[in-house]
Amino acid sequence: MATPDRVSYWNDTRRLMYIMLALWVFFGYVVHFFVGALNNIVILGFPLGFYMAAQGSLIAFVVMLFWFARKQNAIDEEHGVAED
Repeated sequence: MATPDRVSYWNDTRRLMYIMLALWVFFGYVVHFFVGALNNIVILGFPLGFYMAAQGSLIAFVVMLFWFARKQNAIDEEHGVAED
């Protein structure tokens, strides 16, 4: 891979990493800071704060893993370093 393309590749990869890190912090910490306020909202008989702490964040993390893999693969294909 040529040097300018390598810089572009790592810039795209770094941008994706920062987005994923921000989402991880949001679902891992920020949502849990507002559990008290979220408990006022009830979905299917469960307070939203409880749901987000028990299941919601875990579901978000799994979705984030699949989304990250798909986006990183697209970056790899765009820059010609994708695996076969």
